[in-house]
Formats: sequence, C-alpha cells, structure tokens
Amino acid sequence: MSKKDKKIILIAQCLVNPYCRVHILGQNFPFSRRLMDYLMQYRVGVIQYPCPETTAMGLMRNPQGRQQYDNIFSAVTVKSS
Repeated sequence: MSKKDKKIILIAQCLVNPYCRVHILGQNFPFSRRLMDYLMQYRVGVIQYPCPETTAMGLMRNPQGRQQYDNIFSAVTVKSS
C-alpha cells in the first residue's frame, strides 16, 4: 500500500464502543458494528478520541440534550447530584 492509499478517520469512541455511552442507551450495537465493518471494508484506519460526554459527565450519567450541554450551569448541577 502506498502512502497515497492510506486513509485515517478520527472518531469519538462512543460511536465505536457502545459501552461508553449513557447506561440507558449503551446497548445499541448495530450502528457500531455497521460503522466498523464499513471502515474495515474500505481499509480506513481508526483513531478514537475520548467521548466528550463521557469525559465531562462520566459513565453513570442521565441522557441529556444539546441544551443541557450548552448550558454550563445545568451540566455542573447534574454532575454534582
């Protein structure tokens, strides 16, 4: 394989690893499997970076929408409870 043929994708680990998702939603494997099968089929290298939600709130967090993450006060409040 020449240097020109190498492909790499940066992806949040929560898209690849369902175990780092919200504990309620973490059992959704079909998307992760389809995504990885697709990338492997086209010989795309995968570099995972930590899931931003898991890094900020931990594994045992409640599901939140964009509004909660955009508001620093609600994120801190939920994290401390």
